[in-house]
Amino acid sequence: MAGNFIVSLILAASLNQLWSMMNGLPLACHMPLFFVLFPANANFFLTFLISVATFDMLPGFVIPLIFDFPDKPAYNMGFMSTGYGSMYAIGNLGTCFFLFNVYII
Repeated sequence: MAGNFIVSLILAASLNQLWSMMNGLPLACHMPLFFVLFPANANFFLTFLISVATFDMLPGFVIPLIFDFPDKPAYNMGFMSTGYGSMYAIGNLGTCFFLFNVYII
């Protein structure tokens, strides 16, 4: 029983740290929207972090094949660098839109 308690205590601490990192991930990904100037290596890391945070499994060209939206570019360059390539929510959600619809169905 003592071993079980110690293992659960260790796992609870590590899962708490993982949950804290997952809560901070959207804040780190949306930092370019605050118009803070970053060095080039930090911008490269943020683009990698955004690709990890969006969990986008479908390529970007799949959604325009299904939906036909008129051209409406991103609001500004901060939104473009953050991954919001258009003003339409369906295009910006990507794979999450399809997963949400599968969940509802």
